[in-house]
Amino acid sequence: MPLTPEDVQNKEFTTVRLREGYDMQEVDEFLDEVEAELARMQRENDELRDKLSAVTRGGGLAASAEPIQAPRQPEAPKAPEAPPSAAAAVPVGVQPSDAAAKVLALAQKTADELVADSKAEADRLMNDARTRAEKLDSETKAKSAKIEQDARQRADAIEQEVQKRRSQVFGKLETDRADLERELETLRAFEREYRSRLKSYLERELRKLETGGVDEADTGVGQVPAAAAGGGGAPQQSGPSGNNAQTAPSGGSLRSVASLLDDEQR
Repeated sequence: MPLTPEDVQNKEFTTVRLREGYDMQEVDEFLDEVEAELARMQRENDELRDKLSAVTRGGGLAASAEPIQAPRQPEAPKAPEAPPSAAAAVPVGVQPSDAAAKVLALAQKTADELVADSKAEADRLMNDARTRAEKLDSETKAKSAKIEQDARQRADAIEQEVQKRRSQVFGKLETDRADLERELETLRAFEREYRSRLKSYLERELRKLETGGVDEADTGVGQVPAAAAGGGGAPQQSGPSGNNAQTAPSGGSLRSVASLLDDEQR
């Protein structure tokens, strides 16, 4: 079935999505070029056919007109001269046929050349379209690869930044933990020292109660240190006036506090 410009104009292609293909605008432009070229070739072929038909009709009329004019010669009595006139009529009828054959051969040659040129032009257009399509395909793949590479590089950079921030945060947490552990150990040491001094103070007070007097050598040692005195301070010792029963705590309460401190230290 021959291809016509109407076939090219009315041709429809299936539209695809999410798949590689040709640019629709470039395909439409190429089909427009093919349609115009086919229309031009068809017009040239029609003109050649019309010329060939006109030449063929003209040659037939000339061949048929010559025998009709032969009987109209006024030289009727000269019958013996009829063969020369008939012989002359034959070349007259043959010349238009030769011209028609030459025109037909020329038209056929021209048509063949036009067909060959049209095929060559169509092949050239197809090759150009294929080359452009391959170029677009390669450019698209190159752009896609570049975009993918850039995205991978950005992802790697983000991951490295996250790992760096993570290391910094965990390092700071470890430092804070070590500082807190040192502070806790300092507080525990202070607590042990405080309990030890408080216990010593209570034991001395208990011995004083048991002996019933105050040793003059202990007057400067019997006070609880500032760290052990708390907010209210240690109980004051009684002077030489002998008011130990009024100011000193009872022996049972001191023993209870001392045993409680021993239990907590254990």
